[in-house]
Amino acid sequence: MDANRRATRRAPVSPGDATAAASPGPDAPTPASPAPDGPVSAPGRHSPDPARGRALGAELARIHDGLRGELAAVRTEVDALLSGQAPGTAAGRAPDLLLRLRTHCLTFCASMHHHHSRESDTFPILEARFPDLAPALERLRDEHVAVAAIVAGLEETVTGLRAGDDPGPVRAELERLSAELEAHFAYEEEQISPALDSPLLTLPGPGPGALRP
Repeated sequence: MDANRRATRRAPVSPGDATAAASPGPDAPTPASPAPDGPVSAPGRHSPDPARGRALGAELARIHDGLRGELAAVRTEVDALLSGQAPGTAAGRAPDLLLRLRTHCLTFCASMHHHHSRESDTFPILEARFPDLAPALERLRDEHVAVAAIVAGLEETVTGLRAGDDPGPVRAELERLSAELEAHFAYEEEQISPALDSPLLTLPGPGPGALRP
């Protein structure tokens, strides 16, 4: 074989050279990614976690149970403190006891406000993934408004309470709120817990605390 033929013979191409030759240059257009067909979530959310999804329905029930317990404790405290049955109900302690009652009651009201605010942020995500839930979610939104009105009335009543006042209005507000919340919690858990437990759902936040009050 003469020198000219050897000079023109092409050297073997290595696998790495072949890959580089097939790769587009820096100015080549990037192919469009396929549209995702996974769980609906807002931009920047975490990827779906099935175990986390299954925990959300149970978390909602636990939150509701906690709020029920808080409300029951406030009702018990109202009855005890205003009827003089609780420890330390001497006349000189009445202002302190009423302050404690107002603090506990208003803390519960704040928990309710915050919990429903977090749920309101969650409802659009549920609606996007589960359109059939739209009527139930609309009813729940209306119930949130009704509960908020009762809570506002309770806050006003408790804030204006003074030693020696008739506890009847406070008891009436608490009874009304308790009945409204019990019906609301039961309906909400029945309607949206299966969706919250679905692995098709992605919610903001690092865990089931997305619903926590």
